[in-house]
Amino acid sequence: MMSSLKPMLTMSGLVGADPVLRFTQKGDAWVTFRIAYTSRVLDGTEWKDGETTWVSVTAWKTLAENVAESITKGTRVLVTGRFAQREYEQDGQKRTAYDLIADEIGLSLNHASASVERNSARSKAAAQPAFQGAPAAADTGSNGGPESMY
Repeated sequence: MMSSLKPMLTMSGLVGADPVLRFTQKGDAWVTFRIAYTSRVLDGTEWKDGETTWVSVTAWKTLAENVAESITKGTRVLVTGRFAQREYEQDGQKRTAYDLIADEIGLSLNHASASVERNSARSKAAAQPAFQGAPAAADTGSNGGPESMY
């Protein structure tokens, strides 16, 4: 039987908008946000901005809740996770989207300082917000995310 391993990727970039936290029908947290990376190219003796690449990031469970509490638009982050590419059509044009299913997310300390606050154990009895538009996938991976989305 062949393994269905996905490529792992670590990427740094700027968060494009505040992360959006949602909950599945079972009460599992998930968050989505996008990060941008603009390459720099040397043109003779002058550095110029190249193209900007946008990557969608999805995180699940405790990581999702921590992201929602800690990260805002403009934050430079490092994200490690499974890389997924998908094709879609919009306005008659074929497009490609890049998704990163996060296993770890941290702040870039080259551009900021941070202090760490450890989470206490979360109680399973804690009330969860009502269902808020979770993906329609029943299969979950090791980090709780729906594998069938990608």
